Amino acid sequence: QNNPLWEEIVLDKITVNSVSYNAIFLGNDKNVLKNFVVSKNLPFKILNKLRKNNQIAIDTKWREVYANLERYKNSFTENKLIEKYSLIDKQNEPILQVPLKTFKSTYILPFESPVFDHIRHRGDSTLFKIDWPKSIEINEKKVLIKIFWSQIGPSNLNPKITLFDQNKKRIKSYLPGKKKQIKFEYQLTKEKGTFFIRIADQLGFLDDVAGSYQSFRYVLSIKYY
Repeated sequence: QNNPLWEEIVLDKITVNSVSYNAIFLGNDKNVLKNFVVSKNLPFKILNKLRKNNQIAIDTKWREVYANLERYKNSFTENKLIEKYSLIDKQNEPILQVPLKTFKSTYILPFESPVFDHIRHRGDSTLFKIDWPKSIEINEKKVLIKIFWSQIGPSNLNPKITLFDQNKKRIKSYLPGKKKQIKFEYQLTKEKGTFFIRIADQLGFLDDVAGSYQSFRYVLSIKYY
């Protein structure tokens, strides 16, 4: 990034476990690995770099970064979409939003705090971390979680909502299909007081395609009873 020796960096392909780019290196061919430097502030670290002919393979590991959500900025465009296409009631109108960043973190989603997000392309996804509600009494060992999801506006993508336990082991996936709004329940115990929700496209990756203009917006809300 911002290295004058690298030019014409173009996305080539996204798969389930990898992403590839095409680029032109203007420096000495023998120093290509030394000049492959990335920012220390990125949400992943490089484990290994290997060159084979004209290809460079980079093994990375994502850092476990938790971030707070932003206050919903009440943009005119999004408000018009909500008014025109959404079935959202007043209790589930967004008060938070996912920050617009190139690299996403895992976002901490409080209870009773509807969040607005934009899945910008088929390979994009957002992961939320939800913790045991602080207002729950200590003697209550179980709580029923209700999850509300509503799509905002039209889309050619197929949203997929996946629920994970505290170890990020998949519990269940939900496919809204043509439904613009769904609700489902999950029983949370104090011993397993954290769970995760990932919002993504059902396909989730692009094969031999450089990009896509398809996207979808939605509102997600978590409540307990």
